[in-house]
Amino acid sequence: MPVTPELVVAALIAVAYPIWDYVWGWPRMLRTIRSGCQNPRLPVYWEVMGQLWFMTLVIAGLWVLAGRPWSALGLVLPTGWRLGATAALALAFLTLDALRTRAIARLDSEKLRRVRVSDAAMVAFAPHTRAEYAWFQPVAVTAGICEELVYRGFLVWAFQPWLTLWGAVLVSLVSFAFAHAYQGRQGVVSAGAIGAIFAALAILTGSILPGMVLHTLTDLLGAKTSYVIFRDPGAGDTLA
Repeated sequence: MPVTPELVVAALIAVAYPIWDYVWGWPRMLRTIRSGCQNPRLPVYWEVMGQLWFMTLVIAGLWVLAGRPWSALGLVLPTGWRLGATAALALAFLTLDALRTRAIARLDSEKLRRVRVSDAAMVAFAPHTRAEYAWFQPVAVTAGICEELVYRGFLVWAFQPWLTLWGAVLVSLVSFAFAHAYQGRQGVVSAGAIGAIFAALAILTGSILPGMVLHTLTDLLGAKTSYVIFRDPGAGDTLA
């Protein structure tokens, strides 16, 4: 059973953090992005990584102090068909990315322009320069590891004794979706859908490790696509 410090941390992550990020955190980051300085997204990327690793380390510290098994967070390696299913999903992700990249390459300049102005939050956060794209790689890895441990591991574990498994999954899913509220309604829906897939994967495999791998892969591939679309004319390179 979770003890009081763990429940306080779970409540702060599930409720307070999305509100803070929407009301104060993201607007401040957006001002940094629009400051006009060179590579303005780098401080934002560093802060996002710092926030996620801070939450992860707090959870890990509580876990070590309580002497709990890491398997309770879903940190176990899936075996047998579960491992095969994860590999198949990873291959499917790579295939879809190849098709998406090919479709983007066929877009004319007018269609690319419409894509660039279609989502203000995505335009703001997406890497625009080579340096930003390089730093987005550790952002993607951080999100894949930390968000899966926090939302599919810790929050589900913390709320399950009172809400049952499905209730805890629902709470963590809503929290995860609203942590992306800065992306607007479409971002909330998209994050909720992706979170539901990773939650189902965690339940199916009994592990959050496949979700970590696929979440990281999703963000890495998404960053590549975003960079192809949004890169500055002076970036000086393209991605194959």
